[in-house]
Amino acid sequence: MERSASTFPDLPTDEDWSRIEDICDLLQPFDEITTIISGTKYPMTNLYLKNVWKIESLLLSWTSSEDIVLRGIATKMRGKFKDYWDNYSIILSFAAILDPRYKFQFVMYCFRTLDPKTSDLKSKIVKDQLYKLFGEYVKEKPQANENGARRGKNDLA
Repeated sequence: MERSASTFPDLPTDEDWSRIEDICDLLQPFDEITTIISGTKYPMTNLYLKNVWKIESLLLSWTSSEDIVLRGIATKMRGKFKDYWDNYSIILSFAAILDPRYKFQFVMYCFRTLDPKTSDLKSKIVKDQLYKLFGEYVKEKPQANENGARRGKNDLA
């Protein structure tokens, strides 16, 4: 049966189809990234920062869209995503820093591309927190005694 405007008076216009394609372009990376992050076959913590950063970058780029509807969608999504990014960027950065493919330079790059004004401060916070975590690890590490036996901090002498 052929569909015509008279049978379906509310068919999408060419402008509607163009907007639908743009919305699909906006949402496609979320589907791909969600699939990567939610994979349960092996741990992927080291890839989280890269993918969360991609989401934040995409949302940031869409907030300057010429299409007011898409700009509104992206702005609302970015507002909700901001809390996630702000709360987890430090933890996710640790995993990326420990991945030999990324290191600290990648974390600095992520922060710089999203917000050059605050990137130095955010990078410093991540570095300071990582050193603090390492300092706590060193405190808890068992020390060898003179006989070569390992002894923990809480072990009796």
